[in-house]
Amino acid sequence: PYIYKWDIVDAVTIPAGQVGILTRKVGELPPTGSILVDRNSKYQGIIREVLEPGTYYINPYEFQVELTNAVAIPDGFVGVMIAKTGKPAPGDQLLVEEGFRGIRTQYLKPGLYYINPYEFDIVPVDTRKQKYEMTHFVEQGDTAIADQIDFLSNDGFRINIDVTILYEIKPEDAPYVVATVGKNTDDIKTKIIRPGSRSFARLEGSMLKAVDFVKGETRKSFQDKFAQTLQAEGAKA
Repeated sequence: PYIYKWDIVDAVTIPAGQVGILTRKVGELPPTGSILVDRNSKYQGIIREVLEPGTYYINPYEFQVELTNAVAIPDGFVGVMIAKTGKPAPGDQLLVEEGFRGIRTQYLKPGLYYINPYEFDIVPVDTRKQKYEMTHFVEQGDTAIADQIDFLSNDGFRINIDVTILYEIKPEDAPYVVATVGKNTDDIKTKIIRPGSRSFARLEGSMLKAVDFVKGETRKSFQDKFAQTLQAEGAKA
């Protein structure tokens, strides 16, 4: 007791469904531009490796522990990984492999993952079949206004059509969709489906007469071409 002093502190408990993020308070300064450092290194900073649920005996004078939620990907979704660390993506490459910053080609399947939020952003993407309605019935459609498609027929009559479109994002395409459309995948409706539908309907519809939309055969042909055009646009995106 004449040489040493003791502090009794609680062990660190990481509860289920969470991860612990370590920050080393002592050591050498990390290389310039480094965001994360390895646990077995001599550098200060946020540790790349995380603490999974359990009890740990951590020196509070050496490490600070921050609790955060684990990443849960529910059924019907995949997780798109956006790496915050690594080498810059080569050229104008949209997707990257391990070791580079940017959107990874690999994705997370449904499950629970212990991921360092300082290393990755995870974007959940719904891969279930979804429905988008453009209709004059405000309470039934997907917008707060009447959103039916309207155009002039070849003989000058105004045509109004309600459209219901079913679409889905394939799991393997989710990283590319996030890279091109953005994190808010609801933008698929406003950036791809809605403008594509209106453009086709107005272009093709203006070539037909009003009576053609009453006849079953012509109407079905219009609908089939509509679907094929949207499928082609969706495949590009």
